[in-house]
Amino acid sequence: MFTSFIRCSVWVVILLTNAATVHAHHSFNADFNRADTLVLEGTVTEFWFANPHARIYLNVEREDGTVEEWMAEGNSRNNLIRAGWSEDTVQPGQFLRINGARARDGSNSIGWLPGTPLLGRDGEEVGPSGRSEAPAVAQAPPTFEVDPLWLKVPDGRVFGRLRGIALDENDHLWIAHYTGNLAANREGMLLGAVQDPPLSECCVPLPPIVEFDAYGNFVQGWGGPGEDYDWPHGVHGLHVDHTGHVWVAGEDPRDAMILKFTRSGDLVLQIGQAQPERVLEARATLGWSYPAETTSRDTGNVGRAADLWVYPETNELFVADGYGNHRIVVFDAETGEYRRHWGAYGDEPRDDVPGTPANSRGTGEGATQFHVPHDVRISNDALVYVADRGNNRIQVFTLAGDFLREHFIAQHTSSSSGTAYSLAFSRDPEQTWLYVGDTGNGRVRILNRRTFEEVGKFGQLGHYPGQFMVLHNIRTDSQGNLYTADLRDGVVQKWVNVQ
Repeated sequence: MFTSFIRCSVWVVILLTNAATVHAHHSFNADFNRADTLVLEGTVTEFWFANPHARIYLNVEREDGTVEEWMAEGNSRNNLIRAGWSEDTVQPGQFLRINGARARDGSNSIGWLPGTPLLGRDGEEVGPSGRSEAPAVAQAPPTFEVDPLWLKVPDGRVFGRLRGIALDENDHLWIAHYTGNLAANREGMLLGAVQDPPLSECCVPLPPIVEFDAYGNFVQGWGGPGEDYDWPHGVHGLHVDHTGHVWVAGEDPRDAMILKFTRSGDLVLQIGQAQPERVLEARATLGWSYPAETTSRDTGNVGRAADLWVYPETNELFVADGYGNHRIVVFDAETGEYRRHWGAYGDEPRDDVPGTPANSRGTGEGATQFHVPHDVRISNDALVYVADRGNNRIQVFTLAGDFLREHFIAQHTSSSSGTAYSLAFSRDPEQTWLYVGDTGNGRVRILNRRTFEEVGKFGQLGHYPGQFMVLHNIRTDSQGNLYTADLRDGVVQKWVNVQ
């Protein structure tokens, strides 16, 4: 199922609660399944603003004209008042779109997912978020200063093109890089020591996967072809999950697999298989956008996956798939079993439809397909954020793939790089800030995560500290510091949060 929008004549009661709140009578997690979500759209018929549980009733028409009744219990009127609600917050006749979790007992009940806003017909936010705690004091946007000497690369060693970075739970920085195409470019001089005969005293490439500690010291490196797995021809995506396992993906047409390793480099799981390449001739004309050897409907393989993320609550692997395919695909992180997938706007992805809008990227509506879903991140309130690189936009979904909203990043930018390369969240519990790696303009943008309002930015195009040539990845550590990886210059920079 690619979308779970319900457009039916339904009486629905939406839960207004906080995930950490234990009600006098019920607990959200006990009654509702966060992993089984849906989006309801409809017209309000009644807002029951009372104790012990507030309720919103919706009347939504099903395509076949039938009517169902839904009900869910909500938070107390007193808690909602403290969060800024009143009996006038929601009015009969209002159109609402609500992201909810299904009842565990199978009844026609839904709980509004904590922290997710009510949305109107045009995607505007309606009322407060419905959190049960008192409103938080407004925060000033963070400010950052670059620390150009933080990373301590071993003497005589060198990175190739940086493809992925990740922070583990110990704030260790992991880096995936690729040296395979350096010799054909001016950066080939960096590998003089490994030429035959040697051209210079320096340098020797680091292993494809490298770990540094929280102080920037080298810890270990590993990776490369092995007997019991298919190593990517173009290593790209990198993620360290909540259990400490390291996930690796590749962007070459033959890279139809994802690998899961222990932190010391022992294989745990391979999803998909390497494919024979039949599209080499397309590279000359299509550049990096040449097709994959799989399709966007393949349930056993990926197609040039760009990045990936494991959601701890469900232990599911979400994959931005990718440079060849046009979808988000989800697997069980323990078994590798296929779960589901979806394309732009939660629809079924198609490989025969252009991934960029016909009127270019400067104006108008977005493309009906993902161009390059280049990054995927899941927030603490169970929302899936996708960076659609070439379409200059972010799209937000439920865990089930229901489309919620989108936001364009400097949509007027016509650079071939695009503006939505990489995403990261601030590390406060609410994840107030969304950081966006805007490669086309060479900067990091700071957005209010709930409203998408831009509140700050830093960086510019260039080769010097604090600048980027190809800003490929951004990530944050537990202290709120931010890390950037520059694909072309092979440089990782640490940005210290000085707020």
